[in-house]
Amino acid sequence: MIMEMKRLNMLDLFKTIQMKTRNIIERVNTKLLSGLCALITFSIITSCTSDEQNAVEEVDNSRFVSLSVSTNESTSRIAFTDNAGSGISPTWEANDQITLFKSNGTQAGTLTVSTGVGTKSATFTGTINAAQGDVLTVCYPAATNTDQTYSVYKTDLTTGVSNKQTQVGNASTAHLKKYSAMEGAVLMGSGSVLPNVALGNTNTIFTIKMPKPVDFVAEDQNLNVLVVTFQDGSTNGIIYSLKLTGMTGWPTSNGNTLIAHLMINPVDITNKRIDFRLTTNNLDINNTFKGNITASKSYAAGKRYTATYTPVRRTYAVGDIYPNSSKAVGVVYEISEGGKKGKVVSLDETAVLWGPLATVTNATSATNGATNQATIEAISGFETNYPGFKWCKDKNSLLTKLVWYMPAKDEMTALYAVKAAVNTGLSKVTTSPFTILGSGVYWSSTESDGSNAWGVDFSNGVASQYSKTSANVRAVAAF
Repeated sequence: MIMEMKRLNMLDLFKTIQMKTRNIIERVNTKLLSGLCALITFSIITSCTSDEQNAVEEVDNSRFVSLSVSTNESTSRIAFTDNAGSGISPTWEANDQITLFKSNGTQAGTLTVSTGVGTKSATFTGTINAAQGDVLTVCYPAATNTDQTYSVYKTDLTTGVSNKQTQVGNASTAHLKKYSAMEGAVLMGSGSVLPNVALGNTNTIFTIKMPKPVDFVAEDQNLNVLVVTFQDGSTNGIIYSLKLTGMTGWPTSNGNTLIAHLMINPVDITNKRIDFRLTTNNLDINNTFKGNITASKSYAAGKRYTATYTPVRRTYAVGDIYPNSSKAVGVVYEISEGGKKGKVVSLDETAVLWGPLATVTNATSATNGATNQATIEAISGFETNYPGFKWCKDKNSLLTKLVWYMPAKDEMTALYAVKAAVNTGLSKVTTSPFTILGSGVYWSSTESDGSNAWGVDFSNGVASQYSKTSANVRAVAAF
C-alpha cells in the first residue's frame, strides 16, 4: 500500500512538472513569435517652389531577424508630376520597393508598398533579417538583386545617373524615379512596429527648358541626346547624358519648348558655367546644337533647379576636330555659313595608284570631287581598278552620315592652303589613329587624260599632271 501511494505521488509530481514545463515553453514561444514581425514607418516631408524642392531627410533602421515590414506616412520623390511654377509633386507608386542594408554592407531584405499609393505617405511590408539594436540603412530605389552590396548599389546608382537616363516624350518625368535615390537610418527594436523614418534625397532634379532653335531644320529629324557638363573646375567637368526618345522633330508642346528633366548629384556650381550639347538623328554623334549659362547658386540635394537657354547650331572653325574630340573622324579644313557647314579631311591616308593607264573615265571636274567619285563608282569593277576611290568610299558610315570621296583638284589645293591648321588639329586627336599631312604628292580625283590625273605637291602647293601610278590619297566629306 505504501509503495502504491509513492508511485501515485511520483506520477502526480511528474504531471505537475510536465504541465509547468509546457506553460513555460508556450510563454517562450509566444514571445519568440511576437518578435518575428516589425513595422517600419517612413515619414518624408517635401515642399516645392518654382525653382527648388526641399530635400527629404533620411533615417536608417536595422535588425538581424526575420520580420514582416510595413510603412506609412512616407513622403518621397517616387512618381513625379510637373506642376510648372509650383514645382514637382512626388508620390509613392504601386509596387514601389525599398531595400534595407546592414552595417556590414549586406542586405537585410526588401519591402514592398502595401498602403498609401498615390500619396506622400505609404506603408511597406516584407521580411528582413536583422538583430535587435542593429542600425539599418533604408534605401530607395530597391537593390536590383539580393546579392548587391551597399557599395555596389551606390556605384550603380551613380553610373546610372551619369549616362543611363532616358526621357520618353517632352517634359516627361517618368524616368526620374529610377534614379531618385533616397536614404534613411532606423534602429531595429524588439517590437513589430519601428519608429517613423524620414528619407533624405541624395540627388537633385535639374530641369532644362529650350525654345526651338531658329536654325532647326527638317533634316535634323528627331532629338537624340542632351549632354550637360557642369564646369566645376575639374579637368573635364561633371558630365551627364540624357537620351531623348518619343519626339518627332522639335516638340510643339509647351510653346515649342523642349523640357528635359535630369537627375544629377549635388554640385557647387555657383558662378560657374554649365554647357549644353543637343544632338539629333541627322548627325547623331555631332554636337549639333549648343549653349551655356552661368549658374547663380550651389545645387543642393533634394531640390529642383531650372535652367533656360536657347540652343544654337554648333559652328566649326578650320582646324577643329570633327565632330568632337571624343569621336573624331576628321578635321575641318573649310567652312561656310559661319561655320555651320563645311568640309572635313580624313584623319589618315593611304598610298595607291589612281587607276589603270590608257583608260578614260570622264571624272574631270576640278571643283566637285563628289561628282568625280560617283563617276568612278559607276565603272564596273572600280573596287579593284581604282583602289584610292574605294578606300574613300569605305569610310562611309551610318553613324556619321558623312559621304567620303577623293577631293577634286581645287579642293586639294584648298586643303594645302590650310595644311598647318589641319595638322595642328590632327595633333590634338587622342581617340583615333591619325597621320599628319606630309610633303609628298596627293592625288585629286580630277582626271587629265587616259594616262594622267591631277595631283598636288604638298611641299609647295603646286598642282600638276601625274601618271596614274602610286601617290598619297586623302578622303574628304561635306557636313
